[in-house]
Amino acid sequence: MIARGDDSEIIRRTSVASGTVDPELVPGSEAAHDQAKEEADVAHLNKIAKVARGITIFMTVALLVLWPMPLYGSKYVFSKKFFTGALLAPSLSFL
Repeated sequence: MIARGDDSEIIRRTSVASGTVDPELVPGSEAAHDQAKEEADVAHLNKIAKVARGITIFMTVALLVLWPMPLYGSKYVFSKKFFTGALLAPSLSFL
């Protein structure tokens, strides 16, 4: 899970600039982030990135090599009627 942003620094700066609050008394102004949670988030994001890269490589090979090869290897000559149907069917699906 991605961590929520921390606005304590902005709140501290505006309070200090206006002179209403002592910067030492603002809780969380020392950037007290939970290091373990942050490392877990980074590890999770790295894992998901690897999965996304794998899917991208698989889809690229499948769409650029595996799918066209049988069409090329069959030496089939597509007719004009086939192409008319191949263009008409997806066009009708938008209606």
